[in-house]
Amino acid sequence: KAYWPDQNKSRVKPPAPSVSVHVFRTAYQLIFAAIVGALFNQLPETTDGAFLRSGVLFFALLFSSLVAQAEMVAAVLGRLVTYKQKSLSMFHPGVLALVQTVADMVLNLITIALFSLILYEAAGLAQTAG
Repeated sequence: KAYWPDQNKSRVKPPAPSVSVHVFRTAYQLIFAAIVGALFNQLPETTDGAFLRSGVLFFALLFSSLVAQAEMVAAVLGRLVTYKQKSLSMFHPGVLALVQTVADMVLNLITIALFSLILYEAAGLAQTAG
């Protein structure tokens, strides 16, 4: 029996992330930013607080990297679908990776910007460069 995409769409079409997943992920990160920012609130203005302020900035970078690594599980789970689509000469896997990256870029940019703003304000970091 020939394998046609019309007959079994669930095996051909990769699962799309739902809106609720994006909303939950964004809400989780924003709540986490507020909690961590509250932990680092009212740091001393002396050199004693310099190490802690740099720790806040390092945590923001580390947290964003860890969230990005957590999304790799979904990418790996979709590999079987991608291999099947490649064997059917539907498209190249590199195109799928590029499209997913570009599609998620806007949502990730908004989430990271909100996370950074909330963490920066809650931790009470300097508003000027002086």
